[in-house]
Amino acid sequence: MADLQTYRQEMTNMSPTMEKKEMVVSNFISTMYRFMNWLTMTCNRQSGYLNHMAKDSNPMLAIDVMQVMSNIIDDNTYCLTLDKENEKKLADLHQYCKLILNHLDDAIRNNDCLIYDEEHDEEHPYLQNDMLNEVFNLMTDLMSIIK
Repeated sequence: MADLQTYRQEMTNMSPTMEKKEMVVSNFISTMYRFMNWLTMTCNRQSGYLNHMAKDSNPMLAIDVMQVMSNIIDDNTYCLTLDKENEKKLADLHQYCKLILNHLDDAIRNNDCLIYDEEHDEEHPYLQNDMLNEVFNLMTDLMSIIK
């Protein structure tokens, strides 16, 4: 079987790089930052909140950024007044983040024609998806409800 990309590998590849004296940040990481900022503003948090939540995290590592984002979602769910559809999206986003962080060494499932080796297929239906793509889509959907 071909060597499949894991969540850890994909997120490590998202690390910002320097090109021609400019910092290049992946669209995924920048969207996570925008989402955290959107959530912080929507919940009317004070200016130092993000720095407090990101304490001891590396802002250049997608894994750390996702952990901070998951913690912020967990800390602010009660502050939001969303309709049922968007509440579900936020809950799904939080669940996907937790699953990615708990399954970093699993292959990213982006090909329906492949049979993957992991033994925990029945553990959670979200594990059957490309969870990074789902996280990105949910973040952009949620940010579009309030601009």
